[in-house]
Amino acid sequence: MSGIELIKEQISLDLDDGILPKVCLNIVKYIQDTKLTQLEHITYNTLFQVSQSRSEKELLLAINYLTGGKAHVLDAAYELFYGGFPLQIEKSYLKQAMDEGTFAHPDTGEEIENYQSLIQVYFKPSQKIKMILGN
Repeated sequence: MSGIELIKEQISLDLDDGILPKVCLNIVKYIQDTKLTQLEHITYNTLFQVSQSRSEKELLLAINYLTGGKAHVLDAAYELFYGGFPLQIEKSYLKQAMDEGTFAHPDTGEEIENYQSLIQVYFKPSQKIKMILGN
């Protein structure tokens, strides 16, 4: 049984019958059927479309499952939209800003007010899935 088939089986074992396993399996199929080079910046909107989810809540539950646990298909990533172009932000840098209550631009040191509204989350394939798919 291939690695992708094992992940699909794990999803079916972990999640109750209903829509959630189908939503997760649709996302896995999308990842399986798409070149890895085209998956380095997966948005919520893309996941909503490919998952065929009926609600944001369903999608968030699927993302929560797929970014952790035994399946671990996706990793969350963050970018700051400030100054005309996106800048990738490490999770640890963002956590530090949340803990301290201030956010300094990683390149300039400029303190950015209301930085939360300028941070966007996106997703990319986990190392596990990259290894399974051969990249």
